[in-house]
Amino acid sequence: KFPFGFLGLPQEVRVRFAGFRNTEDEWVNLKAGVRERSIPLEPSECHLVKVGDLIMCFRERYEQAVYYDARIVEIRRGPHDSDRCDCIFLVRYLLDHAEDKVGLEWICRRPAGEESNNREEIQLPPKSIFF
Repeated sequence: KFPFGFLGLPQEVRVRFAGFRNTEDEWVNLKAGVRERSIPLEPSECHLVKVGDLIMCFRERYEQAVYYDARIVEIRRGPHDSDRCDCIFLVRYLLDHAEDKVGLEWICRRPAGEESNNREEIQLPPKSIFF
């Protein structure tokens, strides 16, 4: 059974993850489980990143290196030119609230129009010291 929604477009799709067999496929709701690709930032776009922004941030942990949802907590602006950005961003991952200092090359902006892309006020715990 393949569930279809309005205008015959599927509401769910069958997904096979890399490294898994077809017996481990999953049905994923398109609206809840799939979103547009996040977009890497160019050095000339650094000024668009603000404290409180919801972003995707690359994170290497143990044997896993993937992009996670995160919020910009603080920004230390650095020198720029058309090919380079030396800003440092303090991010807080939504998964476990861990914080990292990363460069622009580690973050991607969320697609325009995403409801969850709104900025939110960041409350720093007392232990958080950026610089």
